[in-house]
Amino acid sequence: MPDRSSAVRRVGTVLALVALFVLGLPVGAQSSTYSVGVTLGSPTARVHHAVSVSGTVSGKPSGKTVYLQRKSSGKWQNVANTKLSKSGGYTTPVAVTGLTSGVVSIGAGLGFTCAVTSDGAVHCWGRNDYGGLGNGTTTASTTPVTVCGLTKMATVSVGTSTACAVSTAGAVSCWGDDGSGEIGDGGSESQAPTPVAVSGLSSGVKKVSVDSLATCALLSSGGLKCSGDGFYGELATGLQAASSNVPVDIAGFTSGVADVVVGYEHVCAVRTVGTVACWGQNDQGEDSGPNSINYSPVDVPGLSNVAAISGTGRTSCALTSAGGVFCWGAEPLGDDGQGAQNVPQPAYDLSSGATSLASGGSQRCVVMKDGSVSYWGALVPSSPGLSAQVPQPL
Repeated sequence: MPDRSSAVRRVGTVLALVALFVLGLPVGAQSSTYSVGVTLGSPTARVHHAVSVSGTVSGKPSGKTVYLQRKSSGKWQNVANTKLSKSGGYTTPVAVTGLTSGVVSIGAGLGFTCAVTSDGAVHCWGRNDYGGLGNGTTTASTTPVTVCGLTKMATVSVGTSTACAVSTAGAVSCWGDDGSGEIGDGGSESQAPTPVAVSGLSSGVKKVSVDSLATCALLSSGGLKCSGDGFYGELATGLQAASSNVPVDIAGFTSGVADVVVGYEHVCAVRTVGTVACWGQNDQGEDSGPNSINYSPVDVPGLSNVAAISGTGRTSCALTSAGGVFCWGAEPLGDDGQGAQNVPQPAYDLSSGATSLASGGSQRCVVMKDGSVSYWGALVPSSPGLSAQVPQPL
């Protein structure tokens, strides 16, 4: 049976991931204080930045006033005549040392970030307990360090403790945590502090997606290969499977795949015809399937003309060719009291006009046709009760 100990490390990527994808910068959070003691984000009490009315949020977050809410009959409700004064700020972008220009791709994981520069090198910074910085050490760094031995790289993807880069020739190299075989080099090491070549993927890869226990590669031919954990069906073998330390074909997806995202213990893929299928863990509606675990791909209902997919943790969101956004899984529209949804929910006020989509932890961000950025979900990474259900402009 696969080692499940690495699962406890998955906390969810914070707002930094979203900001990095849409802004190209890391995020530094200022501290916030409240005038009364409240356990933020507890099962029965939380604070909220605006009054909830019929599942929507009135107004936009101002950072000045929040409301105490308690859960009643499964719904979050404001406590009568109770307000909490908030001081401090929300997150603001800060420049990364040595990376003020020339960045062509960026990815953020759980506590560490990597960027590809125009010269094809990869630089990472942050936590490094599993070798995720790729510089041959397990020492954290607050400034970017160069990943060993990588040149002519085009893109990078970062998971919980693992990172992978795709070269301009379509070859994949990975480094970091390998406790479930997610690096895919066929070795038995538990971690790789420097990049290793992924078995069978020396060319022809279009995209790679990494999460805590599995990695999937989208081939230029439209095929899909995955390595890593199979305990919850991430390898789509039709039954509970052992981990695979080399990439394997995903049955039914050897061609015709347009996009892929690996979440926590599940995978979702977009077909070139615009439909979506998911497989793996489904206890929060991640797969939209009939079972708590789906060992084979299940079509996600109600989705068509999907152009791209994004996800993290137990939530996924699809972007349609018309620019609409639909999300499903755990709290897909933020902490609105609706709970998990196994059917895609339209993001409020985003039926059209979105051009790209990114997810991180409990946050979602979209770039609109006019170049503006909107977000919804948790507003403060350390305070999950502060959330926005209606997309707010950044």
